[in-house]
Amino acid sequence: MGRQNSFRVILALVMVGIVMVGVFGPVGVKQAWACSCRYLSPSEAFREADVVFSGHVAKNTGAGLLSRSVTFTVTESWKGVSTSRVTVYSTGDSGSCGFPFAVGTAYLVYGREVNGRLFTSLCTRTSSVSMPRVKDDFAYLNSWARFAPGSGGLTLDMICFGGSGLILLVSAIGYLLFRRRRMAAEMDG
Repeated sequence: MGRQNSFRVILALVMVGIVMVGVFGPVGVKQAWACSCRYLSPSEAFREADVVFSGHVAKNTGAGLLSRSVTFTVTESWKGVSTSRVTVYSTGDSGSCGFPFAVGTAYLVYGREVNGRLFTSLCTRTSSVSMPRVKDDFAYLNSWARFAPGSGGLTLDMICFGGSGLILLVSAIGYLLFRRRRMAAEMDG
């Protein structure tokens, strides 16, 4: 019987140990982050972005895990940016898809607006302009393809402005033709 009691005590201690490891084991473990992105072509990235621009990082504030703000001096804008400086936010670490911006480096930035702030990540095709794949992005951005229906390149403002301009042009031509005929009729009669 002594041997059977020893076995039960050992079994009970092992079970208590397993429970303690399960309950208290993860206490010292830091939170883990993972970044997983789907591939976006330049046209898909352009369509999904609210802003697309190239520029140099002028200021990189905060290296925290949750957020950092990066101020850019804009070199060229293809969508959504009309100022010379733009602040974009990203998470502070690449494990949570944050982009590691470096001051003075030039980037092509695809961003989304959330609650009045612009955000970017590793999943948006944002990249240093020195990366080889950026050639494909610039080729797309500088082509007429971005103005195709459904590309996100044509905005209601652009359509209204273009339509208004066309109406004014047709009206001016019509007026000039009407006036020319009227003057010709007055000279004949």
